[in-house]
Amino acid sequence: MQVQYGFYTDYNPVSYSVAQESEPQRPMGYEPDLVAAVEALSGGRLSFNTLAIGNPFSGIWLKVAQEPHDMVGGGITALPERTRDAEGRPVIRFGVGHISFSQSLLVHEGSAIEHHEDLTSEHHVGTYRATTGEKRLLELTAIIDSAGFLRAGTQVLLADGTLLTARPPNSESALRIAAGTGSAAITTRIRLTPPGDDQPEVLYFESDDELLSALLEGTVESWRGGRSATGLPLATYRDCG
Repeated sequence: MQVQYGFYTDYNPVSYSVAQESEPQRPMGYEPDLVAAVEALSGGRLSFNTLAIGNPFSGIWLKVAQEPHDMVGGGITALPERTRDAEGRPVIRFGVGHISFSQSLLVHEGSAIEHHEDLTSEHHVGTYRATTGEKRLLELTAIIDSAGFLRAGTQVLLADGTLLTARPPNSESALRIAAGTGSAAITTRIRLTPPGDDQPEVLYFESDDELLSALLEGTVESWRGGRSATGLPLATYRDCG
């Protein structure tokens, strides 16, 4: 039996690929190694055909409901809301979890930012759309409430230049951000600007390389994610909540 296995290419060391000219992207990392071990232990009864899935990360789990994928991996947090499509229909299911990790802020060594409480409107934080890292950042900074609704007055810049302003959470046009399916009107968000002086501006990126470059160049002062970097003039701080 052959299984079509889609693997995310930009989550080192969990699931990634090193670009090679004129060659298929070879899966690397913890999850691809697990899949290779399952194939080896099957004694020839099971094989996996690997299919590379690049950026953006948001929504890659729903590819399981699309041809030709039978399964998808890439450090995807198993959340009930991620099992449903945009119409709220259950279309996928998760297997047994096998990784646990904590979220952190990645900042320059020596930065005055040590906790989320230190972030103000003078700071810029980079993250990815529809991820657990984004959701946790926005919760800890009170940009969204516990249900995911944006704080009233928050400005949302979209990729096409459209600027939206969030309405109160109890209004019909309230905007919601989730680690699964949020408000369709803001799926292409590239910047959030909250109304409070005690909240940072949030910028969105498509890849680790893009975000890390922004951090090193000073476009953002911190990077919110579930990973850490080594060998760089950076430090990680675990969140406090």
